[in-house]
Amino acid sequence: MNLREWLEATSINGSNITSGERERRKAERAAVLKRADTSMNTLRNAHSRGNMGRDLATRMEAATKGTSAEFKLLDQMPELRETEAA
Repeated sequence: MNLREWLEATSINGSNITSGERERRKAERAAVLKRADTSMNTLRNAHSRGNMGRDLATRMEAATKGTSAEFKLLDQMPELRETEAA
């Protein structure tokens, strides 16, 4: 999943989200942000600009491994598939 999908999957706002699910998402998101050494503001800025650095994307991929919403570097940056295949 790319950054937009990850932000939607970990969103704590919404009328159909129960309080238990909200707390689970909040805890999981906080743990991911700590492991990735980043903040929600940084991710929101990257999303609004439409791009993010490869270093941040790599850290996010490693930090989300094994979570309910796994970020994938190649989903965010599909142009890397061509360079890795070559």
